[in-house]
Amino acid sequence: MSNDFDIGPLTWVKEEIDKSLHTVLENLNKYSENISDTAFLRYAQTHVYQASGALDMVGLEGCKFFCSELEKCISKLEQNEITSTPELNASLMHAVNTLLAYLESLMKGAHDVPLRLFDALAPIVLAQGGMLEKSDLFFPDTSHAAPKDIPTVELDEAAYIKFLAEQRQGYQKSLLSWLKAKEAYAVDGMVTALANVSEVQTRSAPKMMWWSASAFAQSLHDPDVAELAGAKRLCRKIDQELKLLLDGTSKANPQMLKDILYYVAESQADYPIINKAKQVYDLHSHIDHAIDHLGHGVIEASEIAVTVQLAEVVASFGDVWNEVSNKIDFHMENREHTTISVDHSLMVRCHDILDEHQPLCQQLSQVVVIDLYQALAQVIDFLKDGAGQTTHPILIEVAAGIHLLETALQEYTDLDATKIQKLLSEIQRLELIASGAAYTQLAHDRTNDLDADTMKVVISQIQESLQIVEQVLDGFFRHPEDKSPLGHLPNVKCRGSFNYCQTKFGLC
Repeated sequence: MSNDFDIGPLTWVKEEIDKSLHTVLENLNKYSENISDTAFLRYAQTHVYQASGALDMVGLEGCKFFCSELEKCISKLEQNEITSTPELNASLMHAVNTLLAYLESLMKGAHDVPLRLFDALAPIVLAQGGMLEKSDLFFPDTSHAAPKDIPTVELDEAAYIKFLAEQRQGYQKSLLSWLKAKEAYAVDGMVTALANVSEVQTRSAPKMMWWSASAFAQSLHDPDVAELAGAKRLCRKIDQELKLLLDGTSKANPQMLKDILYYVAESQADYPIINKAKQVYDLHSHIDHAIDHLGHGVIEASEIAVTVQLAEVVASFGDVWNEVSNKIDFHMENREHTTISVDHSLMVRCHDILDEHQPLCQQLSQVVVIDLYQALAQVIDFLKDGAGQTTHPILIEVAAGIHLLETALQEYTDLDATKIQKLLSEIQRLELIASGAAYTQLAHDRTNDLDADTMKVVISQIQESLQIVEQVLDGFFRHPEDKSPLGHLPNVKCRGSFNYCQTKFGLC
C-alpha cells in the first residue's frame, strides 16, 4: 500500500483543525503569562481534543497520537501532577506550531511521515516522566497477508509445542551470545529460530508477525540498529511473546509488529528477508527523507527543472487538444447533450504525448499534480478507445484540466490549500468521465471559483496569442512584400480559446 496520503478528506476539516490549534496556542500563551490561572489549560485541553477528533476522522494516526500526548501533558499541568516551567510551556507551543506546519506540508503534497514530529514531541513526553520511542510515531499498514513464498509446516499439537520450546531455547541462547559479544553468528541463530516459528504458523496474522520478527533479528546486522536501546528491549519482548505463544495465551499484538517494522525500516543491512519486508509493507515511504521534509525548502532545483520541462509537454498536449477543438462545431443546438465525433489520430497523438512523459511526471513529489496528470491520461485513453464519440461538456472539461495542470506546474512551489482543493475537484470530475459516468449532471456542478480560475488561464492564453498577432501584423504592414511571418500567426490556439469562452461562459 502506497503512503501517498489522500488529502481530500483533510481539506474539508483543515480549517476547523487550524482554528482549534490556534485557540490552543492562544490559551497556552495566556497561561504562560499567568501560570496561576489554570482555566486557560482547560480551554487548551478542550481544543486539543477537538483537533484530535478531526485528525482521527481523516486517518492521521500519527497526528492523533501527537495530540493525545499534548492533551495528557496539559491535563497533568492543570491538575498540578507535573511542574510548570517556562521551558515546558515553550515546548508545548513549539509542538503545536510544529503540528500546524506538518498539516500544511501534507496539504502541499508531502507524505504522511509522523516520525518528523518526534523532536517536537519528545520533550513533552519526557516532562511527564516517560520516554518517547521513534516507533511510537511509526504507522505502517500492518494488514498485509503473508507472502505466498513463505513456507508452512503443519505439526500436530504435541510436536508443535515441542518445536516451539526448542526454538525459544535456541533464540534465548543466541540472544545471550549477541548481547555479550555482538557476534554475527548469534544474530543468525536468532533469525533461524524466529523464521522456524513463522513456518509452523498456519494463520496469516501470526505467520506475518513471526516472519517480520525474523526480519527484525536480521536487521541487527546493521551496527546502528544494534546499538539502539529500543532494539535491545524489543529482543527481550520477542522472547516474552515466544513464552506466551508456547503457553497458548498469545494474542494479536499490533504494537509489537509496529515496533518490529520500525527497526526493519531503519536498517541498512542488505538481506533478502529485510528487503522483502520493506517491499511488502512499503516501509521506505514511512521513513523520513530530505526531499519530502517539512518547510518551504523541500522542493529541490532538480525538481523545479522537471516542472519546467513538464509544463512544456503539457503546453504541446494543449496545442494538439486545440486542434481537436477546432474540428468541432460549437454552434449546434442542444450541444450539451449531442454526441460528437473526435479525430482519432489526434487522440492517439494526445495519448502518446502523455504516455511518453509519464516517467517524467513520476519524478514529482507533489502527489496532487501527479494525480491530475494521470486523470487527464485516463480520460484521453477513454476517448481514444471509445469509437471517437464524446460530448461538448467533456471536451470543455478536458480543456479546463489542461489549463489547471499547466498552471499548477507553473505555480508548483506555491500550491496552497485553496489551489490544491481546485485541483482535487478537477481530478474527481475527470475520473468520473474516464469511468464512463454520465456527464450531464456534472456540467452544472462546477463551482464558480473553479470557473473563475479556469477563465483566468484561458484569457491569459488569448492575451498572449493576441500580442503575437499584433507583433506579426505590425511587421507585415511595415514590409507587406514579406508574407512569410503570417504563417506563424497563433490563430489555431487563439480560436480554440475563444471557442471555449463562447461555449462555457457565453462570451466572445
